[in-house]
Amino acid sequence: MRVCLLFLEELTTDSVEVCCQLLTECGQVLQELNKKAMMILTSRLRKILHEGQLDNKRVQYAIENFFSILRQNFAPDHIGV
Repeated sequence: MRVCLLFLEELTTDSVEVCCQLLTECGQVLQELNKKAMMILTSRLRKILHEGQLDNKRVQYAIENFFSILRQNFAPDHIGV
């Protein structure tokens, strides 16, 4: 969680993309261990997406892709590590 928060502290296209990728790979475990932390991170990503804090299609796609995986409860392709 702390690593993701660091990535989202100083917003760049790369930091948001890396955060989304990290959450895609480890989010299931984080959600099981600390639901509040996962809610904080998803809330922050949702805010970035809706407020257009980074006007970059690639970042928007990365966030939307993460939320799609989250809605599927990290289906078989993204089992937690």
